[in-house]
Amino acid sequence: MVETIPGCLGYYGIPLPPNGPCEKCETRELCKYTAKHFVPKKKLQPIFQRLLALEKSMEEG
Repeated sequence: MVETIPGCLGYYGIPLPPNGPCEKCETRELCKYTAKHFVPKKKLQPIFQRLLALEKSMEEG
């Protein structure tokens, strides 16, 4: 099931491929705790928003 190291939520706050939903992951507690307490989300939020916008524009064509 888990093909990457625990902590796939990383900077994005969502499971990164190839990992599936958190509900099915055996390391979800550690991962969510780490993401909540140790990831500088506020500083990375503008970058993440830009990446999401770019991804959306690429999907639209």
